[in-house]
Amino acid sequence: MGEHPESARIRAMKSKWGRPAAWIHVLATSIWACWPAFLFYVLVLQPTTISLARLAVSALLVPALATLGYKTSLRFRLLSAAHWLRVLAASAAAAGLAVLILSINPGKTYLFYGPHTLRIQPVGISDEQAIELRWFNTMLGDVSFDTFQQDGDWQRSAGGLRLTADSEAPLIWRGFTGGRATLSFTGTPGVTLRVTWDGQPRDITFKETRARTVVETAFALPGWGYAGLSLLLFGTLLFAAVIIILNSQIAEPSATLPDWSGWLLLIGLFISLLLLASNVPTASIQLPLLIALTSLFAVPAWLLNEQLLSRAPWRAGIQHLAEVLRRRSTLLVLIGSAALAIGLFGRTVWMNWTMFDDHQIMQYVGPGYGLSFGQMWTNISKTEIGQFGNSLRFRPTYWFLRLLECVVWGARPYLWHAFRVLILAISLSLFWTAMTPALGWATAGLVCAYTLTFPYWNQLIAWLGPGETYAAAGLALYVWGMVRILHPPRDGTQPDIMAGAAVIVGSVLCIGSKENFVLLALPSAVLGCHALRHKDTVASAAALASILFAAYVGAGVLLAVTHQGVDIYSHSVSPADRIAHLLLSLEDARYGTPLLILAALAVAPAAGLLAPDLPKHTRSSILRAQCWLAGLCLIYLSQVLFYNGEWPTGSRYDFPGMLYIPAAIVILTVYGVQLAPEVNRATFSRTWHLALGITLALVTLMKGYSPTITFVDRMVKSSNEFVRGIEHAASTLRAHPDYALVIESGSVADYEAIFSHEEFLRAYGVQNSIFLRMHGYSLETALYKQETKLVAHLTDVSARGTSGFEPLDDFDGFGEKCFSLILSGDYETGCPPLK
Repeated sequence: MGEHPESARIRAMKSKWGRPAAWIHVLATSIWACWPAFLFYVLVLQPTTISLARLAVSALLVPALATLGYKTSLRFRLLSAAHWLRVLAASAAAAGLAVLILSINPGKTYLFYGPHTLRIQPVGISDEQAIELRWFNTMLGDVSFDTFQQDGDWQRSAGGLRLTADSEAPLIWRGFTGGRATLSFTGTPGVTLRVTWDGQPRDITFKETRARTVVETAFALPGWGYAGLSLLLFGTLLFAAVIIILNSQIAEPSATLPDWSGWLLLIGLFISLLLLASNVPTASIQLPLLIALTSLFAVPAWLLNEQLLSRAPWRAGIQHLAEVLRRRSTLLVLIGSAALAIGLFGRTVWMNWTMFDDHQIMQYVGPGYGLSFGQMWTNISKTEIGQFGNSLRFRPTYWFLRLLECVVWGARPYLWHAFRVLILAISLSLFWTAMTPALGWATAGLVCAYTLTFPYWNQLIAWLGPGETYAAAGLALYVWGMVRILHPPRDGTQPDIMAGAAVIVGSVLCIGSKENFVLLALPSAVLGCHALRHKDTVASAAALASILFAAYVGAGVLLAVTHQGVDIYSHSVSPADRIAHLLLSLEDARYGTPLLILAALAVAPAAGLLAPDLPKHTRSSILRAQCWLAGLCLIYLSQVLFYNGEWPTGSRYDFPGMLYIPAAIVILTVYGVQLAPEVNRATFSRTWHLALGITLALVTLMKGYSPTITFVDRMVKSSNEFVRGIEHAASTLRAHPDYALVIESGSVADYEAIFSHEEFLRAYGVQNSIFLRMHGYSLETALYKQETKLVAHLTDVSARGTSGFEPLDDFDGFGEKCFSLILSGDYETGCPPLK
């Protein structure tokens, strides 16, 4: 066969241009690539402030896109004037349509709007009235209440910012909003609130008891914003159009890129364009963001892997190094897991007891004494374990392990915290090991590192109370056992007893520590079907044990909620109410968009089933991927349903639901590689894994661990300050045994702090009478059902003297022999404060 004519023409161009022209081409394509890179930064990454980390991620797109441009730029002269005219017209039309869409749904265009100023001011509020800002959301996501400027009359409550005095003190905020901002308030009847945006006031009066009012404000895109956005979109779409048209000739002999590179470029650009038109925060679209970045980085990853690393003289050295690392992958996994766990949470061993949750431990292990095994079995029946069908929460494993820790660790908080760091390290190593066969040990480790950027880990590891901590270890065991059974590492007929035991232990740890994990009965049923088909008795026994334990825990919770009609948070468990809240929450883009993305990913592979003469193994891979992705949809829906439509929360309650993101990435990678033609499957697998690894590393750096490090440092400081305060208070009260202590509360947000202080003081040997006095809130000022329940309990404690307190009426007998402990507010109590 003769040489392809296009190859000759391109070789002639290269010879004609020479080296100087090549450098000019590199510069030109790099500058042109800056357009889509900057658009990606502005419209997809969407930080509320200029972020150097996100700018760096976008800048790294420049060489990737410039490589594509340079590889195809020599063919620019192959396009006729008519072709260029059509490309220019199509790009202009698409840019105009995109601007029109973004003007209607302008979520990511905040830089083209400029900042806005908000002022919130009560008008004529009295002592009997209350007002609370519950939620502030813009097109860029939820806004932290810490960003408001105010003079101190507004204080954090359980759910937002509450005005704590008879005052007209304003709240002031300034920042980027995009095209829309939403404020949610609750208030008592008669309260008037003035909301002012950029000097334009609007008055809202609450007319209904405990009413909730939502104030929405839309901002118009200015003229300069339309012009700038149109120019940016036009340049980006023109770049993409030319690259795609020229890359469509990729199968010809002159091609320098693999045939699948054009498809991945199309996928990456298409998903990026979808992200441009979305109006939800980045936290809700991380999954398509990872897919888009991986697709865009696939070509430079192929160039790096196949054309640079695979060439002499370093090819043999790289292969030798890869083999050495592979043989020592187990050791590297253990070292990497320990490094991540200790690096992020190792400083928690310096933490002391904290105000929240730890007072439950004090019931059993006050300073100086511990809990024996005999006392453990005596107390265990008093927990949820002995309240089957009566307790709204039923966590038998959690309470067994919690009391066991009381026996083993006693009153030594550093041992409690060190054990949680160990749990995280073990969990990471098991997840890492389970993903290694599918992703390679390096990419699997980057998945673990990326997963640790989510905020729910802060509470799981730094706090001692969450049951999710035990569940994290249990889920890692369960996944490792499932993977080992479904994809055994070696051939043979011997049952894998260790994997079966991991499934059983993992199920007991997960389901018995957090009731949401009853859903593990579904994958356990899949495991049971697999075991029966392969006549695996060990796997059958493990699946049956998991399902039976899920039924036991599920029955205990179901009986309790059916009898009482509400869950632990006082939300109705009526199916009609729950479904109504579910549908209402899914209308919110923050909650509905991730589910829509998952559903689209589950449905999209079905298009491949329409291909003629589809191999049986390929059809099976598509169907398995769809089943697992549909399972992730079910998990997401279940979490929204369990939490009454308010999920994700950004707290520990996001575990395990938010693991759907790394799980989907693994599923898509495993089955996506299987769909590649067998002749180039190995090359595609190496390229995709490298591109995914680059993406995960960049996104992990972009998100960073600074919030976790700051959280841990703050917890170390606050926990030690809290214990020093308790020790001082206990010392003072023990020195004055005939004095009373009055705990002064100015907000229902003090609920847990009230009982925590009482428990800690008793554990430190305080025998004094303790009273509770409430200031400025009552049943009449409660704004929602759960708050009413908490206030009712505190009112009962104060009046009747339950839960370790004495009736407030008995306080008069102490005269001036009293101390006060002010939790919130500023009051003249008549008792000297404990400092």
